[in-house]
Amino acid sequence: MDQLEHQQPQAGFAWFPQLWIYLGFLTTSIAVRPGEAVLHRFAYIVYMALFLYFALRKALVLNKHVTIGLLLLLAFSLASVASGTADPFLVLRTFSGLMLLQLGLFSYFAFYNYDYKRLFRHYLIIARLVAAVGLIQEASYILHFEPGWDLSWLYIGQLDRNVLQDLSGDGPIMRISSFFAEPGYLAAALSPAGFLAINCLATANTTHFTRAQALMVLSAIFLTFSTIGYFGIALSLLFHFHRRHWKRALIPMLMIGAIGWWAVTSVEFFRSRAEGLWISLIAQEATGSENSSSLIYAMNGEITRQNLMERPLIGSGYDSFMSTALAALDRMGLPDGFLIFISSQDIDSLNFADGATMYFKVLTEFGFVGLALILLFFYFYRARGPDSERKLLQNMCIVFILTYSFRTGQYIRFELWYFIALYCCIKRYEMAARAPDPA
Repeated sequence: MDQLEHQQPQAGFAWFPQLWIYLGFLTTSIAVRPGEAVLHRFAYIVYMALFLYFALRKALVLNKHVTIGLLLLLAFSLASVASGTADPFLVLRTFSGLMLLQLGLFSYFAFYNYDYKRLFRHYLIIARLVAAVGLIQEASYILHFEPGWDLSWLYIGQLDRNVLQDLSGDGPIMRISSFFAEPGYLAAALSPAGFLAINCLATANTTHFTRAQALMVLSAIFLTFSTIGYFGIALSLLFHFHRRHWKRALIPMLMIGAIGWWAVTSVEFFRSRAEGLWISLIAQEATGSENSSSLIYAMNGEITRQNLMERPLIGSGYDSFMSTALAALDRMGLPDGFLIFISSQDIDSLNFADGATMYFKVLTEFGFVGLALILLFFYFYRARGPDSERKLLQNMCIVFILTYSFRTGQYIRFELWYFIALYCCIKRYEMAARAPDPA
């Protein structure tokens, strides 16, 4: 990475880009139904403001490795445009959005001299706040205090009482969502905090959370009753065991497996999803009445598999999953159960826009070459110094990215690029710390 001198923030302006960081995280929580047009417009206003702030101060920093990677993927996408499998407008729109977001966030970290410890505190403040609100939401639901759990009065886009009750079922407790559009998004947003909470409880490391705060965060994740949240918790536990200590990791791994098996066989919420995935993805005997999430994952997975058979190396290009999926439906020869399910849904509910997960979308749109570029990027920026705290935070970033990618395939999201930039920032800070002082 280029060795650059960055100006210190001037008095009276230091708060300004930090305010946009809070607004950026706010864009991850609000959603407006039907569709998310208002969310997208608000998000782009935030991204553009952050970009313009650094541009006007002549403090824009371009991460050359990220930029080269995005340009290579753009070249693949333009090849797909030439072959008719990608839309040129969608390709350029996605590429422009990614460049705008990465420029703003990498400039933000560079502007503060890659002081990741100072800048990361803002996320921790947000995590404590949304976890606390989630627990208040749960307590209010139990006590039948509606203004405390139905937060639709708070700001536009919050789930109303009917949706929340439908998500929670008839049980005495609710699936909390805090400020977020649904419990899964809250669970994903708290996954980095959950990683650090586990570290706090396992190693007595109170750098980021006290034990009480760690328990608060983990309680909030568990009360989402979200598969995404539990996936993040399982990843966090696994990341805390080094390969040289596999024997010590064996018991926790068996415990995770036992709890998972119990949940899949005994809890309706998880059993319906597991059965739906097995019937639709493995047995290929879907009737259309299985869990809708499972059917959507299975269908998007099959679309990904077929596209990889046709375009395994470079995929079909930026933001092409929707057109690839629609074209694939005509030739997939889906079982009747899938066809019944598709006929009962509107196109947006099938998650063709984001491929259901980042894993499906990346493989479909960029192929195995694109996947290799992403893996190389994370390998190159891996902290290799003796500082265990830097490695801990980079592992936290990876846990978030893996968890987020399980939830959605949206590339242009503030929280995704925040943790990508933080991962790089930690490496940049390590390189600066190891550099010899000028004579």
